[in-house]
Amino acid sequence: AVNPYITAQVGWEQLSWDYRSSVVLGSGATISSDSLSGLDTYAGFGVAYKRNRWFSLYGELDFGGTFFKSQTFEGFHNDVFDNFAYFAVKAGVSVKF
Repeated sequence: AVNPYITAQVGWEQLSWDYRSSVVLGSGATISSDSLSGLDTYAGFGVAYKRNRWFSLYGELDFGGTFFKSQTFEGFHNDVFDNFAYFAVKAGVSVKF
C-alpha cells in the first residue's frame, strides 16, 4: 500500500565563531568571539510504500528556508549571512525493529 503524508519542521540554528584578531571597540572593550542565531523551517509532502511492514521505502519533496537575525549576539549588524530558501528531494528506507 502507498501512504501519502505531510511533514513540517521548525528548527533553531546557532552559528558561533572566534575572531582571528580581537575586535577593540571605541569604549576599549575587546571582543574575541561572537554568534548568530537563525530559524530553519520546511514543509513537505511524501509517500511511503508498505509502511506497515518491517521494511518500507519513502520519497519526499520539501520546500523551506533559513532566516537569520539581523544582529549578532555582540550587537554587530549581520551583513554576512543572507536568508535563503531551498527545495529538497529525499528518498529513504525505513526499518522497524
